Amino acid sequence: MKTLFVLFLLGIQLIVETKIGQFVCRRHDYDKNAATYTDWWIQYKGPDGTDSYVITDVNNTEWHYVPVDNVTSPLIETIDQYVTLSDADKAEAALVAYNSFPPYFRRPISQSSSRGVVGWGDESGYAFWLVHTISKFPNFHEANSPAVYAFAQANEKAAMIMCLSIEYQNSMWAKVAYYEDPVVFYYRSPQTAGPTQDAFNAPEIQTLLGDSFPSLPSSYYSSSMKTAGVPSDPANIFVAAKYGSFPRDMYMSLIIRTLKQSLRVWTGRGPHIFESLCNTNITIENVYGEMMIGQSTFSAAVDTARWSISKVGVGKYFCLSNSGREYKLADGLDSFVISDTVAQWAAVAVNAATSPTVYTFNQYLAAKAADKIEAAVLAYNNHPPFIRRSLKSSSSKGFIAWGAEAGKAIWVIHTMDKFVNLELVDSTTLFNYAPLQDKAGMLMCLTFSYNLNEWAEALLYEDAVIYFWQMPKTPGATQTAFAAPAIQKLLSKEAPRSHFSKYTKTMTTASQTAPVKIHTISKFGNNFSLDMYISLILKILYKPIRVWTGEGTNIQPSFCKPPLLIENVVGPINIGDKEINFRQDTARWSIVNDTLNLFCLSTVGREKEKVDIPSGVVCIEQPTVHSLFTTLAADSITKICKR
Repeated sequence: MKTLFVLFLLGIQLIVETKIGQFVCRRHDYDKNAATYTDWWIQYKGPDGTDSYVITDVNNTEWHYVPVDNVTSPLIETIDQYVTLSDADKAEAALVAYNSFPPYFRRPISQSSSRGVVGWGDESGYAFWLVHTISKFPNFHEANSPAVYAFAQANEKAAMIMCLSIEYQNSMWAKVAYYEDPVVFYYRSPQTAGPTQDAFNAPEIQTLLGDSFPSLPSSYYSSSMKTAGVPSDPANIFVAAKYGSFPRDMYMSLIIRTLKQSLRVWTGRGPHIFESLCNTNITIENVYGEMMIGQSTFSAAVDTARWSISKVGVGKYFCLSNSGREYKLADGLDSFVISDTVAQWAAVAVNAATSPTVYTFNQYLAAKAADKIEAAVLAYNNHPPFIRRSLKSSSSKGFIAWGAEAGKAIWVIHTMDKFVNLELVDSTTLFNYAPLQDKAGMLMCLTFSYNLNEWAEALLYEDAVIYFWQMPKTPGATQTAFAAPAIQKLLSKEAPRSHFSKYTKTMTTASQTAPVKIHTISKFGNNFSLDMYISLILKILYKPIRVWTGEGTNIQPSFCKPPLLIENVVGPINIGDKEINFRQDTARWSIVNDTLNLFCLSTVGREKEKVDIPSGVVCIEQPTVHSLFTTLAADSITKICKR
């Protein structure tokens, strides 16, 4: 719907009540030139300014234009019920304000995403409940409601505010908020004993305001209530909230299961968005946008509101939230490990003292300064620590080091930006520095003889971004190994000049009893018109492979020319109690779908835009690892070629 509203507000004299009374949602009555009670309203502010559009219980057929900070704005008229009071009257009001980005804070608090205000006065038993998506709002230290809004610095992005008039003795809103673990930044209890104070002292509200962490019988809560019906007929309010983590977004895990209706959700597009759910009777369809209201264009990328509507059914639901369908691996630090001695996934926090990552990196980071200078170290990453954005010249990420004993080295191949920060001295803090908790990632550690330097040849072909290296200070075998021509060529200032555009080599791990074959396959430059799995890996291995790709328009389709096959694993996959979605995973792994027990790790998959980036894979022949990832790459989540 494309509608234009022009509203002239010349010479209007506003009537503003300054005496405490009933707090309800308010809108402007232009016939009477005064604020009046209303059962509910929804106000949608456009991006880059103060243009906003309103629908109410008495005018809900089309959007009505009003600047959001204008004195006739329903947001301003509703907040004014408290802000314009005298101090003596304010002391008799009940108020609770919560926001994940409170006024005066420098950044949002990640524990919750909820934002809202609930307030009531001393008459009639009504309250207003503002559910909104605006940061730093409201600042009740300001003298008037336009100033309260101006402080929020909300004009860059679109936002939505929904006001509901409710009975103040119904404290269900507090129970909902409690499940969302909100950041309550301001509250006040009525000073004088009476019904309004009694309502504020309800157990649900006092639990919400208490100091204890939420202790809940279940991880979600849903219920329903009605608006107050002032002046129109009451509307049904449905609420749903979750505490903690779900393996899927809340729309899939909670809302459609509770409503038992299909939804359309305002999501926009992006790499962090769950795909539409289309394989069940109840569906979730993503609304990408853009959309027009009045003269304002709304895009999800610049909109803080996340709304949804029911498609069919007995109820016609409109829902507002601060959370959309963005994916994030729960808690950020959960990880699962397999090794030469552990054949099944073992759960351990990646930053725990018992994590193999911490054990491995502490060999260097926790060493004394005098010992560190005797170590050989080389770290590479196309998004190094302290660098603001990733570099396009390469895609490789890893860490290689050896000490003065035993002639063995470690090679950690990984997929994480800004990792490893070698300024740190404690490996448990590595994941505090790097922005590693938003996405899944993988590390593979291999132990090999430090006299082997095929890894250096591979990195030369991948044009690796080396951000730190160190040669052992004292002459000896460890220094001699670091001085090998292949390594020194890798460290030289000259741009790589390779005789061929591809490189492949085989080496083995250092085990005396069961050494594992390591295959390195690398490519340099942009001499390939297709992804490296078709152009390089498939031709070298000459075996069918399955690649963790996800799905999307930027992904090369499965390659089906028997006997050469590349089948895309679209996911999601499950390890332990975690569901991993491709769009939130930095790892790009593949397996040979054959008797050759080969597992490969890379930072590059089959994305079309990465065809011309120097890249490669490191593969190991190991039956246990191959078996576990073969299970992950199940037929049910793979674009299978017809045999």
